[in-house]
Amino acid sequence: MDLFRQLPVEVQRQCWELKRVLLLRHTQPSLLAYSEETATVMRNLDSDLTLAPLNAAEEWGMYAPGQAPPVPPGGARAMPPGLPRKSLRGASASVQRLKRLLGTSKVLYLGIVGHCRQYYMEHAYVAVCSLRSQLLMALHDEEQTELCAADRCHRLAWLVDACIRDRCLDGRRMAEIEAIVDRMAFDAGAGSRAAAEAAKELAKTAAKTAKIEAAKTAKKAAGGGKAGTRAHAPAPAPAPGPPPALKITFGKKP
Repeated sequence: MDLFRQLPVEVQRQCWELKRVLLLRHTQPSLLAYSEETATVMRNLDSDLTLAPLNAAEEWGMYAPGQAPPVPPGGARAMPPGLPRKSLRGASASVQRLKRLLGTSKVLYLGIVGHCRQYYMEHAYVAVCSLRSQLLMALHDEEQTELCAADRCHRLAWLVDACIRDRCLDGRRMAEIEAIVDRMAFDAGAGSRAAAEAAKELAKTAAKTAKIEAAKTAKKAAGGGKAGTRAHAPAPAPAPGPPPALKITFGKKP
């Protein structure tokens, strides 16, 4: 492992792309550390993180129709108090480490996303969902369009992040979020079924391997038996009989 860390990061990325187990080993610490890191940041924040009160009669907008404060001529409307989301992502050691790890590789990004999904499915660890969205938005901040386009949740993550940033969920954004969710047709049981299918395939492969090994063993045993039949052992020699009786005639002819 020490030798691997001494390799250039470009070579390490090639190894991570070829061997998924190695990628999981190097991303797991970031997944586990993110929740404590987030809790530390949130404890140190001195800001109001509650959403602005909304009213259905006002189309779920922060302001009633026609009552929104005007935008200043020289800039944007004043933002709600609190640390900007982009700054939170920039201060996250876990997000920055994963971002450096994947570089611009689409294979590594999708591998990390898959790892987050699998870890949440197995452990119900909510922090990995936040890490997954913050990593995606960190790539959005750097305008890595190819990686963002590879993730079908990009637009949804951007809308939710914008709502949290503005402390506002208006009717337009709500309608767009609803349309995205309907179009994606999220399936809550997809992860469980995928895990079951993977386990079934693994069991099928193991059974097939065992069957092949059993056939090889039986064939080997049958071959050994035939060889023993062909090569007969030599029959034992008959035991020698008693010696002939000695006749003494004392010169007499028979």
